[in-house]
Amino acid sequence: MNTSASAQIPAFLHFLMHRALSVKCENRMWFSPERLATPALRKIIAANRSKIEYEVAELMRDIMDYCHVTELHFVVNGLMGLLNYRSVRTEPNEVRRLLKKVWKLEPQSNTLAYRPYEIGVSPSKYALKPSSSYGRYFTVTKDFLDSLPIY
Repeated sequence: MNTSASAQIPAFLHFLMHRALSVKCENRMWFSPERLATPALRKIIAANRSKIEYEVAELMRDIMDYCHVTELHFVVNGLMGLLNYRSVRTEPNEVRRLLKKVWKLEPQSNTLAYRPYEIGVSPSKYALKPSSSYGRYFTVTKDFLDSLPIY
């Protein structure tokens, strides 16, 4: 190695250790997630969501828009019936995993009365109609659906 190059190494190390940084360390990965979030990153995240998550969110949004409500209560089996009507094939365990692990929702701790929506057939087309039932239901709000990185 050249003697001038070996003499520059300690000077370069001193520079690296004593330089003023333009950005403060915000977490263990240096930059905060908010600082790294860009429209392109959000688009990639949305494109990598599961088809089931997209279908469940769209179904819930459609029900909210059709019935003019901002909150839905449902059990997994009731949701499965609505998904089957829309020709979405999935398993209850996959929907339950989506609700609990991905969306971090918890069902009610006790069996309570709630108003699920069911498909009712009218003379012109299908119609969603509220009914009443009891169970340990999940609750989803319109604000929650709007916050999902699917859209």
